[in-house]
Amino acid sequence: MVAKIIVPVKYEKIERLGDAQFYFYEVYKESCDCVGLYTMDGDPVIPCGSKYNFFRIERIKNYDGYEIKGEVGSVYDDYKVGVFSLEGKRMIIPCEYKKIDLGEMDAANYFKAKSDDNQYVYFTLTGEKVSHSKEDK
Repeated sequence: MVAKIIVPVKYEKIERLGDAQFYFYEVYKESCDCVGLYTMDGDPVIPCGSKYNFFRIERIKNYDGYEIKGEVGSVYDDYKVGVFSLEGKRMIIPCEYKKIDLGEMDAANYFKAKSDDNQYVYFTLTGEKVSHSKEDK
């Protein structure tokens, strides 16, 4: 068996996040004081140099994927949220919302994402934006 490097040898710190089924690598580069995120297969999810200080990864109940929280400030509550799907192993909702909930609408599951200006955006389970006629409060 031949070993291969899956995360480039250019980072000062690499930390594993996730669980036994699927995990990510959070990478840190001191020269630019920046953080990025790779999948367990070495594919970049969020490039190093983004606005995030570090990440938190949580499995989404009743969905085959993870909620990715990228902290943007020094306070625990100052983070942006996105969704990474294990189907296709990709980000389906960008890490830019302050809250994302998995819910049901018209007898189908969907994600309800809340933006910084308290507007809601709806996504299918595969990440496509959908319209919704009801007013949210």
